[in-house]
Amino acid sequence: MNLNDIKDIQEYVRGIDKKMCPHFLATHPRVADYYDMLKSEICMIEHQKTYSFIERMRLLLNLDAKLQILLGLSTAQEEIIDSFGVSEEELIQIIESDCRTYYRESLGKRTIDDVPWSLICLSDQI
Repeated sequence: MNLNDIKDIQEYVRGIDKKMCPHFLATHPRVADYYDMLKSEICMIEHQKTYSFIERMRLLLNLDAKLQILLGLSTAQEEIIDSFGVSEEELIQIIESDCRTYYRESLGKRTIDDVPWSLICLSDQI
Protein backbone atom coordinates (compact mmCIF):
# COMPACT_ATOMS: atom_id res chain seq x y z
CA MET A 1 0.00 0.00 0.00
CA ASN A 2 1.30 3.40 -1.00
CA LEU A 3 0.46 6.37 1.24
CA ASN A 4 -0.39 8.40 -1.87
CA ASP A 5 -3.17 5.93 -2.70
CA ILE A 6 -5.04 6.29 0.61
CA LYS A 7 -8.52 7.75 0.04
CA ASP A 8 -9.93 7.72 3.58
CA ILE A 9 -8.97 7.15 7.18
CA GLN A 10 -10.27 3.57 7.19
CA GLU A 11 -7.74 2.71 4.48
CA TYR A 12 -5.01 4.30 6.57
CA VAL A 13 -6.06 2.27 9.61
CA ARG A 14 -6.06 -0.93 7.55
CA GLY A 15 -2.46 -0.16 6.61
CA ILE A 16 -1.53 0.16 10.29
CA ASP A 17 -3.33 -3.12 10.97
CA LYS A 18 -1.15 -4.82 8.36
CA LYS A 19 2.01 -3.48 9.99
CA MET A 20 0.99 -4.19 13.59
CA CYS A 21 2.53 -7.33 15.06
CA PRO A 22 -0.35 -9.71 15.90
CA HIS A 23 1.75 -11.57 18.48
CA PHE A 24 2.28 -8.34 20.43
CA LEU A 25 -1.46 -7.68 20.55
CA ALA A 26 -2.23 -11.31 21.44
CA THR A 27 0.18 -11.22 24.38
CA HIS A 28 -0.93 -7.77 25.57
CA PRO A 29 -4.77 -7.86 25.67
CA ARG A 30 -5.17 -4.53 27.49
CA VAL A 31 -2.96 -2.84 24.90
CA ALA A 32 -4.96 -4.57 22.15
CA ASP A 33 -8.15 -3.04 23.58
CA TYR A 34 -6.44 0.36 23.69
CA TYR A 35 -5.38 -0.09 20.05
CA ASP A 36 -8.96 -0.89 19.03
CA MET A 37 -10.18 2.21 20.89
CA LEU A 38 -7.63 4.42 19.09
CA LYS A 39 -8.71 3.04 15.72
CA SER A 40 -12.36 3.70 16.51
CA GLU A 41 -11.62 7.24 17.65
CA ILE A 42 -9.57 8.08 14.58
CA CYS A 43 -12.34 6.81 12.29
CA MET A 44 -14.99 8.86 14.13
CA ILE A 45 -13.01 12.10 13.84
CA GLU A 46 -12.98 11.93 10.06
CA HIS A 47 -16.75 12.41 10.04
CA GLN A 48 -16.94 14.88 12.93
CA LYS A 49 -18.15 18.07 11.24
CA THR A 50 -18.62 20.13 14.41
CA TYR A 51 -14.86 20.66 14.59
CA SER A 52 -12.93 22.91 12.25
CA PHE A 53 -10.42 21.42 9.85
CA ILE A 54 -7.54 22.45 12.14
CA GLU A 55 -9.22 20.95 15.22
CA ARG A 56 -9.83 17.66 13.38
CA MET A 57 -6.25 17.64 12.14
CA ARG A 58 -4.95 18.22 15.69
CA LEU A 59 -7.06 15.32 16.98
CA LEU A 60 -6.03 13.05 14.09
CA LEU A 61 -2.35 13.85 14.59
CA ASN A 62 -2.63 13.16 18.31
CA LEU A 63 -4.23 9.77 17.69
CA ASP A 64 -1.78 8.99 14.92
CA ALA A 65 1.16 9.75 17.23
CA LYS A 66 -0.26 7.22 19.69
CA LEU A 67 -0.71 4.67 16.91
CA GLN A 68 2.85 5.26 15.65
CA ILE A 69 4.33 4.78 19.13
CA LEU A 70 2.25 1.64 19.58
CA LEU A 71 3.29 0.36 16.16
CA GLY A 72 6.94 0.89 17.09
CA LEU A 73 6.46 -1.03 20.32
CA SER A 74 4.67 -3.86 18.55
CA THR A 75 7.55 -4.43 16.16
CA ALA A 76 10.27 -4.14 18.82
CA GLN A 77 11.88 -7.26 20.15
CA GLU A 78 9.82 -8.76 22.99
CA GLU A 79 12.91 -8.67 25.23
CA ILE A 80 13.13 -4.89 24.83
CA ILE A 81 9.54 -4.40 25.93
CA ASP A 82 9.99 -6.84 28.81
CA SER A 83 13.12 -4.94 29.88
CA PHE A 84 10.94 -1.86 30.51
CA GLY A 85 9.46 -3.73 33.47
CA VAL A 86 6.10 -1.97 33.17
CA SER A 87 2.54 -3.22 33.21
CA GLU A 88 0.23 -2.84 30.24
CA GLU A 89 -1.51 0.06 31.97
CA GLU A 90 1.84 1.79 32.50
CA LEU A 91 2.74 1.17 28.85
CA ILE A 92 -0.50 2.89 27.81
CA GLN A 93 0.28 5.81 30.14
CA ILE A 94 3.72 6.14 28.51
CA ILE A 95 2.09 6.27 25.07
CA GLU A 96 -0.42 8.87 26.29
CA SER A 97 2.45 10.99 27.63
CA ASP A 98 4.94 10.54 24.79
CA CYS A 99 2.42 11.39 22.08
CA ARG A 100 2.60 15.01 23.28
CA THR A 101 6.08 15.43 21.80
CA TYR A 102 6.09 12.71 19.14
CA TYR A 103 6.23 14.95 16.06
CA ARG A 104 8.66 17.41 17.62
CA GLU A 105 11.04 14.56 18.38
CA SER A 106 10.48 13.11 14.90
CA LEU A 107 11.77 16.43 13.54
CA GLY A 108 14.94 16.06 15.61
CA LYS A 109 13.90 18.51 18.33
CA ARG A 110 14.20 17.87 22.05
CA THR A 111 11.15 17.70 24.29
CA ILE A 112 12.21 20.95 25.96
CA ASP A 113 12.54 22.79 22.64
CA ASP A 114 9.80 25.10 21.41
CA VAL A 115 7.20 23.40 19.25
CA PRO A 116 8.05 24.10 15.58
CA TRP A 117 5.48 26.24 13.74
CA SER A 118 4.32 23.43 11.49
CA LEU A 119 1.02 21.71 10.82
CA ILE A 120 2.60 18.36 11.67
CA CYS A 121 3.19 19.64 15.20
CA LEU A 122 -0.39 20.75 15.88
CA SER A 123 -0.88 17.98 18.42
CA ASP A 124 2.44 18.57 20.24
CA GLN A 125 2.17 20.08 23.68
CA ILE A 126 4.72 21.72 25.94
